[in-house]
Amino acid sequence: MKIELLTPVHIGSGNEIDLYEWKVNRAGNQWARIDWLNLPLSLFPSDQILRNANQLEAWRRNNLTWEVAFEHRLYAAKVMEGIQLPQNPRDRFRECIKDLATLEPIIPGSSLKGAILTAYLYAHYEKARGFETDRYGNRRLKRNVQNELRSFARGSNPVNDFSCRFKVSDIAFPQSALRIDLAERKIKRRNPPVVKTWVECINAGFKATATISFASERVPSRNVSPSMQPLRKTDVEEIIKRCNQFAVAVIQAELEYYDYIGRKYGERLPEYYEEYNLDFANQLSANECLVRVGWGSGKNAVSLVLMNSKRDLARQPARNYPDTRPKSRWLFGGEEPPGWCIITFEPGDWIQ
Repeated sequence: MKIELLTPVHIGSGNEIDLYEWKVNRAGNQWARIDWLNLPLSLFPSDQILRNANQLEAWRRNNLTWEVAFEHRLYAAKVMEGIQLPQNPRDRFRECIKDLATLEPIIPGSSLKGAILTAYLYAHYEKARGFETDRYGNRRLKRNVQNELRSFARGSNPVNDFSCRFKVSDIAFPQSALRIDLAERKIKRRNPPVVKTWVECINAGFKATATISFASERVPSRNVSPSMQPLRKTDVEEIIKRCNQFAVAVIQAELEYYDYIGRKYGERLPEYYEEYNLDFANQLSANECLVRVGWGSGKNAVSLVLMNSKRDLARQPARNYPDTRPKSRWLFGGEEPPGWCIITFEPGDWIQ
């Protein structure tokens, strides 16, 4: 199975990068994370400086040159042109998840599987009419469906068989794919109206390959439980169909959101949705599907709850409308919604 990134992808490791941990070369838009343990002893700061993060940051800024930092680096990345890197210790700088052995950025197989499974579940509950409209006009899951989802881990979910069968390997990208970017989320009801955070991300345009695994082929089928049977061509066709249906629903929700925000606040549609719109999603080949994966894509945009009401779009406080979750529309570089990618299934991914 192949994956091609249409927009940058960030999946966090849960750690944040401090100011003293990196150095940047503005001339070449290069960024390096410093390997402090391998600095020469002649350059190493004193114990007193090491005990204070602010003093260590000042020492790094005034005493450590770019050449030395780049030579003694853990890894390097390109910096998105035109962005200002964090200057304040309170600025958030999120690290992306990497392979611990090679420090290459990865998309965990569980993240990709979760994105596909979400689309699978959405199609199931859409068909089963598992949605309802509350008294405020918001579209949500019925209570019995919510309870069914909560019991998913215990195996009572109708698509639990699919989740057991579908396994995806971690997807590694070269270090050259790593990019430092600024993510912004505009909240009109907040002052200041823009929330900013810096992220390590995998740059758009890169391609990689994932392995799909199932029950071992060496085990006779009569000894394999039905939930572990290999994926068949009809299963792949169903996955592609459901993922593309869900992608169309997500894009439709995005277009409605930006149409409303544009009329109310004058905000324009990101360039991404001018090219990768509903027509694009409907013109993919028979073995391709469009999915959105990773951090920053917005809870409602990738969950079973696609809320399109004006009340939700206006970001009303949750305490007044407890069933409404405000949408989080992060944009990288001011133009790109993160996480969109194309998955291509190949003949070796299923059995005939």
